[in-house]
Amino acid sequence: MELPYNLDAEKQVIANMIFSSDVLVETFSRLGADDFYDKKNQIIFQCIYELYAQNKAKVEPSSLIDRLSINGQLEEVGDASYIFELVESYIDITNAKYYISTVEERSVLRKIILYSNNVVNKWQIESSGDISNYINKVEKDLTEIIKKRRVEDFVSVNDAFARFRARISDIRSGANSAHGLYTGYNTFDNLMMGFKDGELSILAARPSVGKSALALNFLYRASLRTQKPCVFFSLEMGVDQVINRILSAASGVEMKKIQTGRFDRNEEDNINKAMRDLTSSNLFIDDTPGIKVTEIRSKLNKLRSKYGDIGLIVVDYIGLVTPDIKSKKAESRALELGQISASLLAIARDFHCPVLALSQLNRAADNAGGKNDTVPQLSNLRESGSLEQDAHVVMFIHRPDYGKPEDEKPKEEGSNENKEETSNSAVKLIIAKNRNGVSGRSIDFMFQKHIGKFIEMDVNK
Repeated sequence: MELPYNLDAEKQVIANMIFSSDVLVETFSRLGADDFYDKKNQIIFQCIYELYAQNKAKVEPSSLIDRLSINGQLEEVGDASYIFELVESYIDITNAKYYISTVEERSVLRKIILYSNNVVNKWQIESSGDISNYINKVEKDLTEIIKKRRVEDFVSVNDAFARFRARISDIRSGANSAHGLYTGYNTFDNLMMGFKDGELSILAARPSVGKSALALNFLYRASLRTQKPCVFFSLEMGVDQVINRILSAASGVEMKKIQTGRFDRNEEDNINKAMRDLTSSNLFIDDTPGIKVTEIRSKLNKLRSKYGDIGLIVVDYIGLVTPDIKSKKAESRALELGQISASLLAIARDFHCPVLALSQLNRAADNAGGKNDTVPQLSNLRESGSLEQDAHVVMFIHRPDYGKPEDEKPKEEGSNENKEETSNSAVKLIIAKNRNGVSGRSIDFMFQKHIGKFIEMDVNK
């Protein structure tokens, strides 16, 4: 099987390493001995690395020949004549980065070919009958190989300023926007400047407080304001349940009526209008239970290749995501969540889009009476401090009425026992962390539980 390589580029890389200390450091940051195809060049590269690690100084041809001789490898590389051949082949350092990239790219492609060949020949044995996990392993291994090419140079402050000026110019001309993806909730959008590309946001609350409902409100409203695909990964609910919730919130028709089909003509018109509006959006739902982050990444890659850049990703919820590498120890759950949150942050950065992940709060968020009067804190994020660390934004839903006995709940005028399902709840969305903006603020919402709709109350603030 013929493999890709470029021996002239390999020679130029080593020659440049001998003549330039700067190229020496650059090469070590991007290449290893196994990136060279020629065995002689692998040995010489490793020997140069040993000399530099020992002295942190420029490598002379004479010292290189001496070290090869001491290591008993001089004959293996073709004696001193090959070293002199490398020196004589030196042109200049102008194209040093080009030669490094050439060697690097050939190396990555060789590794992909060899790995793929191994998959072809050994998949039956290595999959052990578990095809799904084997596919995830293959995708993860290939991603690790390809990541080798993603090493970038430092950006000088002058280059950063130039990018800043170009960005401001685009904003002022209307070619670009200073904000992220808006949701149509005015106070939220003004305070947060929308959901920003490359950021991981956490929306946390106790069970049944309304975090899935608010996330769906964010999602479908944002999907109507962008042509980019918006994705909902639902690990708790099936597609039909998700659609029922979205239609109820978007149309104002009670959830129970949508579930049973018992709605009148006006309500049907409202449902049809909501469907027409949502059909014009690129809204996608995945209800794979226990999905892994590698599977999420794979599905997003396919979606992006077909529909273009992603607008917003929502994961409901992070505690149900299966780690790519599952620990057998119960106490390692925090480490698993840390792995998952770091992977979701990487997805936000790699896909240049916002990711909103839902999370539960631990029992410390409840007071002794179980009434949930206690305002949630960052320390209440369940099982992992990594969520707080990795997230750009952490938001909490606080419902003071949640968990209260019925006689303590505020009654609506003219209310009765049968009206409980259409009752409203005052809710605060607390911005506990906002790495790139204002934090410590809260936004008042009214949660209409019977239709799963959140209405912003402080729109004039």
